This record gives sequence, structure tokens and C-alpha cells, in this order.
Amino acid sequence: MKRLFSTIILACLAIGLKAQDADSLRAMILQCFNESRFVEVIDYSKQALQLYEQADDKYNVAGCYNTIAGAYMRMGQYDEAIRNYTLCTEIMDEIGGEMASINKRYVINNIASIYFDMEEYDQSEEMYWKCIEMLGDVGTDTTANLDLATYYQNLSGVRLMQLGLMAADDAQHDKTQAEAIGFAEQALALSQQYGDNQEKLINRHITLSRAYQAAGRLDEAHAQLDTALVIAQHEKELYFETAIIMLNGQYAHDRGDDMASEQLFLQALDIAKENQYNQFYLECMQGAYLATKASHPERAIGYLEECNKMRTPSTTKTSKP
Repeated sequence: MKRLFSTIILACLAIGLKAQDADSLRAMILQCFNESRFVEVIDYSKQALQLYEQADDKYNVAGCYNTIAGAYMRMGQYDEAIRNYTLCTEIMDEIGGEMASINKRYVINNIASIYFDMEEYDQSEEMYWKCIEMLGDVGTDTTANLDLATYYQNLSGVRLMQLGLMAADDAQHDKTQAEAIGFAEQALALSQQYGDNQEKLINRHITLSRAYQAAGRLDEAHAQLDTALVIAQHEKELYFETAIIMLNGQYAHDRGDDMASEQLFLQALDIAKENQYNQFYLECMQGAYLATKASHPERAIGYLEECNKMRTPSTTKTSKP
């Protein structure tokens, strides 16, 4: 999805500043962001913010707030992230016009994602619906339809989390389950029809697989995951390949095949270790522990000890480049 603020980094720092100041700040922000030095990203972005405010350049003021919010989000400081994203949307309202509205919608999607991570699913859902409302009648516009696909996938994710909190006899269970599948199917159909990129298609297949799995439609769940894996391997998307193998490991555990589950988590572990996917490494260890704690407690203890080592303050989450 193309967005003016999509990379979080201010792509337009060169506008409105003296060339030397702009180049220096942009280079420092980019370097710090790529090195996950988010405190410095915030510091340099605040310096840029002061200069843009002095120049009354509202567009780049909004961009600075967006950059600062993105850094806070990656640091897990969600309140500050939401506060700065909200300031960004307020500036977009002041600017007005179609481009500002589009950027505001993307920022609201980011806020919704934060609420999702905070497990505030009702608030997250409300904001995803707000994005769809702002999108309006998409017609046959390619970009708009691909944006809609993303919002549908996000709503499917919300439904899956809500489903996980429900008892099977809950009055809303079947409706929530059906909507999780329906949103995921719509997201995939739109992505396929309008030629979404391969990364997005992988995500759509994974989400639909999870929805089918939750509904007990196991063959369909595995078929979607197999398709995602083929795309990931063809595109050499090792991050997604790792995630898919891990999900297969979870599926094996769910059906009681703990031997297969352990092997799949260990397979994913090798890729995660080689590529420094630290969070995946931890999750693979956790998966292998759960797969072996009943049948091979001695191996399970080893996995658990490794998990505890990984849960030190020095552990950082590695996200997809």
C-alpha cells in the first residue's frame, strides 16, 4: 500500500529547510531508524519539528508527528504513539483536501493497530471501520480496493482475537467466526483481483488460513497456508516463510501431533537464528517447549531454559526489514 508516511521516515525533510540542515537531519533519522535507535529518531524528529513549525509548514509538521509516533510505537510506548498520531491527524484536518484525508486514514489505521496490540479489540475495530467509512465508494479504483482489502484483513484479525476470548456456546460465537472468515475471504479476493504485491498476498492467505483453522475447516486452512508458503519461498521471503512454518507447527500441536510440531518449530528456529529474527526465535522455543513438555520433559526443560535466557532486558524484537 502506497502512503506518504508509509515508511515512517520523513521522505520530505528536504522541503522547507536549508539544504544542509535537511540533509543532516534526514540522514541521521534514516540511520537511527534503520539501527532501531528510536530515542534518537525522536530527538532528531523533534528538532525538525521545531524548524517546520517556525516555517509554518503544516504538512511537514504532521510528518514529524508521524515519525515520532512510529518510533514510540516500535518502542512499545503506545500512549505516546497514539498521542503523536492524533496530533498528526489534527494537522491533516487543518490542511484539508484529498491528500491530507488519505494520510489521515493511514494514520488512523496505525492507531487501530496499536489498540489491537494493546488487546483493546473493540476500539481497534471501531477505528478500522472509520477507515472504511473514510475510504467511501471505492468503485474500480485499484489503490482504494487494495486499501479496502487491508482493512478487511485487519477486521478478520480482530474477529479472530475476539473469537479466542469467547466460549463455544457464546451467543456471538458463530457470528464472529463467520465474520472472521468472510472478511478474510473478501480481503484475499480483492488482493487477487487488483494485483496486490506478493507480501500482501502472503498475509491474506495466512489470515484466511487462521480463520478456517478456527472454524475447524482444517483442509482449507492447510491449503491456504501451503499457498502462502509457495509464494514466500518463490519470493525468497524468509521472514514470512519462518512465520508460516511456525503456524504449521501450531496447527500440528492443535491436532495432537506433537512430534511434527516440535520438528516444525525447530525448522523455523534454524531460519530465525540464521537471520536474527529474535522474536521468532523466542516463539519457536516456546512452541517446541509446549510440543515436548508432556512426552519429552527433559527436552522441554532445555527449551524452557532457552526461553528464559531470551527474555532478558537485552532482547529486542526483530521486525521484517
